Amino acid sequence: MNSILVALSISIATLAFANSEAVRYGAVPQTEAQEVRTVPFADFDAQFEMDTKFEVRGGFSLGASSNGINLFKENVSFEVGGLSKTIPAGAFKEEKRGKISYSEATEDFIGDVTIRIVGDNKFTVKIEGVSAKVAKNTKPGEITLRIGDDEGRARERVKTEKQD
Repeated sequence: MNSILVALSISIATLAFANSEAVRYGAVPQTEAQEVRTVPFADFDAQFEMDTKFEVRGGFSLGASSNGINLFKENVSFEVGGLSKTIPAGAFKEEKRGKISYSEATEDFIGDVTIRIVGDNKFTVKIEGVSAKVAKNTKPGEITLRIGDDEGRARERVKTEKQD
């Protein structure tokens, strides 16, 4: 069985962080009438793995000018391979120890998205699932994660490894 492992990474110069209380409670959801300007993550590293299903694992820190994120009041969207998915505000559920997750079974995507708080304005993200839009042997090129007006992009930068 072939497996592709692609390490992805992007860093932005500043690593200053906003107040951690804003992470959970301070963000205000955007309305359609408001112009949406994105605030880049301070950093976003991700790893993509593909076998019978795909998996993205990574971490990110909010940028210095972020007003925080609130997974319960803001849309979360991601792009990987040919899959572009938006999870509506309020769809995530809080579990134990700072773990916040979402599960879906639709025609486009069967899988789970988990975001975990790991420190002041620092998070991990895991997206795993199956989608016809993310075909076997896909090289994602770029993974995008957006939470409200905060966004990060991770680009392929490390060699692809094939294993039997």
